[in-house]
Parts: sequence; C-alpha cells; structure tokens
Amino acid sequence: MLVERLDAPAASVPRKLLIGAQRFWNNVRVPPASLRDPMIAHQTGLLVGVPSLFVAHDTMEIDLTGRYQPDDAGPLRSSHACGHLLHWALAIDPETRRPLAAVASEVWTRPMTTRKGDSASRPPEERESIKWKREIEASVKALKRAKVRAVITHLLDREGDTHDNLTFARAKGHRIITRAAQEHVIAEAPGSLRKLLESSQGWAGETTCEREVPTKASESAMKEARKAGRAAVESIRQTLRTMGGHRVATLRVRWARVTFTPDGHKKKSLRRKPVQVWVVHVREQDVPAFVEPLEWVLLTTVPVATSDEALWVMEGYRSRWPIEPMHAVLKTGLQVEAHSVTDVASTQRLLAVLLPLSLHLVRWAYAWRADPKALARTQVPVEVLVALKSACRYYELPLPRREWTIKDVVLRLAALGGYEHRPDRTPGWLVLWRGWRRLLDYWRLVHFARNASPADLPDKPAPGEPRKRARS
Repeated sequence: MLVERLDAPAASVPRKLLIGAQRFWNNVRVPPASLRDPMIAHQTGLLVGVPSLFVAHDTMEIDLTGRYQPDDAGPLRSSHACGHLLHWALAIDPETRRPLAAVASEVWTRPMTTRKGDSASRPPEERESIKWKREIEASVKALKRAKVRAVITHLLDREGDTHDNLTFARAKGHRIITRAAQEHVIAEAPGSLRKLLESSQGWAGETTCEREVPTKASESAMKEARKAGRAAVESIRQTLRTMGGHRVATLRVRWARVTFTPDGHKKKSLRRKPVQVWVVHVREQDVPAFVEPLEWVLLTTVPVATSDEALWVMEGYRSRWPIEPMHAVLKTGLQVEAHSVTDVASTQRLLAVLLPLSLHLVRWAYAWRADPKALARTQVPVEVLVALKSACRYYELPLPRREWTIKDVVLRLAALGGYEHRPDRTPGWLVLWRGWRRLLDYWRLVHFARNASPADLPDKPAPGEPRKRARS
C-alpha cells in the first residue's frame, strides 16, 4: 500500500491513506529509534556468515523547500534550498557489488550558523565532518551486535578526505578507502602529495590493468567545441555515441606509503598529529580524443605492498558506486521529498520504512549477476512466478521452455517496464520498478475478473438491448 501510494497521483489515493501516513510520520509519541533500531537490527541480521564486507558511507540532501517546509529545515548545498540531511551506511558484497543491507542511519539538520564559514576554527566535535566518525562507529557496533564476523572496509567519498578522519581510522584500526580531495603535506620527498603525483620517484611499485569505465566527454574539449558552434558539439557527441557508454581503458596504477604531517601555517595544525597512510594513484593511459581521462588518488589505511593489493584498493573504491543509485530510488522512486514532515524526527520515522524498501527495489537489479542460473523458485514466491508467466502470455513476451531462473524473472520484469534486451546494457532499478508496477496492475485485474460477484460488475445492457434511462 505504501509503494502504491507513493508513486500514484494524489487523486487516485484514498484520502484516509494520505492522512494516515502523514499522521504516522509526524506522531511525536512514536520515538524514531523505535523504528530505526529494529530496522537496522533486521538488516544487519541478513549479513551473518558473510566473510568480508564493503560499507559505503554517503550523505543525501532531502530538499523540503516549499509551502510545507518544516521549521527546523536547514540550509543545503544550494543557497535557495532548505531541508534535512541523511548520512547512512550501506553494506555491499565485495564480489558482486550487490547492495545487501543498511547498517547505520542518521538524519540531522544543518544550523544556519554554518554559512559563516568558520568550520576551521571550531573544535572537531562541532564540525559537520564528525558524521563520518559517528557512522563508522555506529555501523561497527550494529554489525557487532548482530554477531557479524566479517572483515569490514569502509568506503568514503571525496568529502571524507580529512586529516581527522585518517587519524581516527588509524587510531581505532578501521580499514577505510577514500578519494583525495585536497592537498596534503607529506614527510617524505618531494614534500607534498601533489608533487609526488607529478613525480616518477618515491613510488613503491607500479602496474597496469584494463577495466571497463564510463565514457564521458572532456570538459576542455566541450568548452572549445561550444566556442566553435553547434556543429562541433554535435560532432563530439556523435563520436561518443559511436564509442558507447562504456569503454575498456588501460589504467596505470602506482602506490606508495606516505606520512601526512600537519600544515604549520594553519592554526588547527597544533591539534593534529602525523598519520601514515597508503596512496594509490590510478590514471588512464592512451586516452581517446574528446574523452575525459579517468584519474583517482585514493587514500587508504589498508596496507598496500603488492600490485594485487593496489588493484584490490582500486576495485574497493569502485564498489561504492551502488550507494549513488540508492539516492535516486529514494527521491525518484519513493518520493521522499514529497512527504509533509514537521521536523527531523518525522524524517527519521519516514526513512526507517523507506530505506529497506529502497534496498528491496535495488536488489532486483543485482539479483541475477551473482548466479544468473539459480532457479527462480528458490528466491521468488510461486504466486509471483504464476502472475509473471500469465502477464508474459498476455503481453506476448517469449517464455523459456525450461524451469525459470532468476535471470529469466529479472529480464521479464524489465521487459514489462519497457526494457529492450541488448548485450551491452543491463536493466536498472527504474525499469524493473515500472515492470513490477505493471505486473501488480495486471494481476489485480485478473484477480478481480476471477473473483468478482455480479454485484461488483458495472451495470451493462446486453447486446441489442436499449440502455435504461435514469429516473429524474
């Protein structure tokens, strides 16, 4: 009922459902922790027995600007938007990169005083960057309570590149991988991270590999093309379309162990201590024309001594990508920003329900990648298989002449949502979401036709019989 109501026009939803949902999110007598904690406990319980895990951390903005903007809504990245912030952690399978469970979640509002730009002068516990430490500790505690004995590696985006985070991870023994976003002073020659990247000296090792990467137009090439005119821009776009959305790139991977030292000219450096980390530099070689070269500077507390370990760090950072589509599921699929919430506590109650629901939707997009030949009856209820086969016959979709596998289920659901099978493209969550909704609509009609009584059917005259006029 919740999924149906979130994606349906307001006119097609009974008013009592709308009012009931809003009262539930805004009910002050329901502590948010009473919903969030059981949800996290159930999610982490699904991970028991897993030998290793990637835990991706990220922040999502919930834009609540408008007529029903809550009083405690704080500033967002845009100067014209206000709302709440969600920082959460997603457990990911290292082998298949499949989202597994939400292991931590925190919702807060940013105070207006942050616009002053005085974060450098505030103590670390009052800065917004403290969210990374809190979520790392919260996710570790939640996994420990669920008796998950896996080796955990935390994946942070560029925002997580701070001296405090690296020092915290080294002191507590946490394995983290983040992407460098700022300059760092290092104790080793040549004295700074930027100079080390430009130099061929000081690296412990180097290797090359081939990986499939997205194809993106170079910003400099597009800038020059816009100056030349529309024809030049269209020529670059046509070239990129010919290359396809992905390409096989040759990557040069270097690694080194460095010691970050506090910057002496900064006031906050007095509170900092040197921290030792490993740097993995990934850069694409032989870049095609008009294409933006791939380059990553990865910082990690995981020891890197061999080429296999350096490639593992690179693959680990690539594994954090599934958390990005999850934000699109919450915003586009489940309309988290369209709800009328009154405060941060209301948003916490709402997300306690929407987070596992969004994970359920995204799992379909990854379900068949781990073991596409697994039998569908082991993972999909029999009623769903019967309904899907019936819908495929009605919509004239081809049916396999053998027992269905999980890949058959996913591809048929995607076909109902409008997916056209191509060897270079796999169905995403959105087309599977549309196919699932179409299957639900079809099965409701079938169920009504089979079980409706004559009183439930519309009053329709027999063929050739004149329609009765309504009495005035």
